[in-house]
Amino acid sequence: MNQSQERRIFRAIVLIGVYGGLLMPLVFIPVVIFPFVFSKLIFFQVLIGLTFPAYLILAWIDSTTRPRWTLLYSAIFAYFVALALSVTFAVDPARAWWGNQERMNGLFTVLHFFVWLTMAISVVKTWEQWKKLLWYQLVLSGMMSIVALLQRPFPNLLLFPASGRVGGLLDNPIYMGAYQIFNLFFIALLWLRGSDRTSRIWLTLFALLDIAAFIGAFSRGPLLGLGVGILVFAALYGLLVPSRKSRMIVLSATAILFISYGALFAFRNTDVIKNSPFGRFTNFQTTTRTRLIAWEIAWKGFLERPLTGWGYDNFHILFNVQYNPESLHFGYYETWFDRAHNTVMDALAMTGIFGTVTFFGIFGALFYSVHRAYRKKWIDRPMTCIFVALPIAYFIQNLLVFDQPAGFSMSFLLYALIARATSGEFPWTEHAQATVKSDTIPSKQVPWIAFVILQALAIFLVWRTSLIPFQASRNTITSNNYFSSGLIPQALEFAKKAASLPTMYLDEQTFLQSRNSTTLVDNGMVQKFPAWREWHDLVRSVTERYFQDHPKNAHSHFIYARFLETYGRIIPEDIPLAEKEYLKAIEWSPKRQQLHY
Repeated sequence: MNQSQERRIFRAIVLIGVYGGLLMPLVFIPVVIFPFVFSKLIFFQVLIGLTFPAYLILAWIDSTTRPRWTLLYSAIFAYFVALALSVTFAVDPARAWWGNQERMNGLFTVLHFFVWLTMAISVVKTWEQWKKLLWYQLVLSGMMSIVALLQRPFPNLLLFPASGRVGGLLDNPIYMGAYQIFNLFFIALLWLRGSDRTSRIWLTLFALLDIAAFIGAFSRGPLLGLGVGILVFAALYGLLVPSRKSRMIVLSATAILFISYGALFAFRNTDVIKNSPFGRFTNFQTTTRTRLIAWEIAWKGFLERPLTGWGYDNFHILFNVQYNPESLHFGYYETWFDRAHNTVMDALAMTGIFGTVTFFGIFGALFYSVHRAYRKKWIDRPMTCIFVALPIAYFIQNLLVFDQPAGFSMSFLLYALIARATSGEFPWTEHAQATVKSDTIPSKQVPWIAFVILQALAIFLVWRTSLIPFQASRNTITSNNYFSSGLIPQALEFAKKAASLPTMYLDEQTFLQSRNSTTLVDNGMVQKFPAWREWHDLVRSVTERYFQDHPKNAHSHFIYARFLETYGRIIPEDIPLAEKEYLKAIEWSPKRQQLHY
């Protein structure tokens, strides 16, 4: 095997990681807790973990596959350095690093997106290669849209019944709306860059599917983001296009779109609009006070810890400490927040000045890079307009929500494309790329022993940090399902299997097992289940293990206190322990009414 063949093999493995990473939003494995998030990101972690060693070897033997330290790539790296600081000085460092099953937003997981970005920038170099990747993404978006649209006639298509709004394989309609913003702009990019007739037919089909899924999501935040993005695109395109006729067509089409929406908004109180699918897009009189409360708490948290914040993914601790009793007016669910529902406020509260400045630094570097690249004629007008409008659209919609797996995959795809296109080394044809390769034939031999060692280490890390937690989550949900079916002995067996595995994600084990175990007491079933004490002791063991890493989670102390209080009816020694846990919960959420009650 010669060096050229070796490079092709390693490049093919890296491309599996790049292309496979975009499959992540479609992954849905309904045998774990939070399958619409946890299973997706476990898949992503495994994929990147197993393909990254091949990239390291490829970068070693071929210098052309190493990422260039462009302004945008450097800004993204600086942001991750700031995140690392927030983890180091976090109130709960373990949560900041690993996250939890519901969000999977710990730095460990998000670092995989940075690795994916690095791999994509390094091996997807020419416009022709990026076109293939974008077409692949649009095919995936069409599949996502079809699944979401099928939820209208078949609301029980997926694990949880869909309501009037559809989220498809993302479950959350807001996530679906944000995901489709990117795809609609990618469609526009391919269309404007001179697609042929057949391609435009396919682009039209994908656009119809993605628009239908976007409308079916009925999400106002993404609508606002898309609207602002279209406005920015039209204004910029109108300024840059040399043809007056083309400028007038673009600006007129945009004006018609916004006038149409203005008419809908003006008549929003009529029965015709209120009873139509457009009613949600014109009615903004919802309960916004809970969001404002969360933003106020985020600001207070920033003032208390202004440099590195409370820690990445630590907003739940801040929210509990600064809890506003007014939240209870809007329902019990609204009293437990783990995000500010605003990316800027989240950045301020969780990562402080360092995280916030570097977060905005990404956008500053992006816009400057696009401006410079257009001025130097490295990119054309359609790319320039979309590279400005799409990040703004995503930023605007994220002012009303927080980032999520599909959003990460799309935003990092966009960052990779912009970083490559604005680098000054973006061949527009395969021939140009071949010329670049012929000038830089690597001379280094493949260090096969190093590759084997790296791959073995990667397999071990994937097994320990992804596959074992996946199995623990699977055993926990299996236990829960058996309990729901009345098969108590089987439920306990799987609970014991889950507890025996060394996983970082014990929060849901403690919650589900506490709830199920206390149900035995509440329903008077304890005496019918001889092993009830074993389950009781198992819950205590798992929960105390959890508190070793996360001692400041008021919600977990509250759940554990209720568990101990319930079992205090038959185990008197649990009563003083329950009081102690209530006091710990109050310590970390002193104004929360239900704790004092």
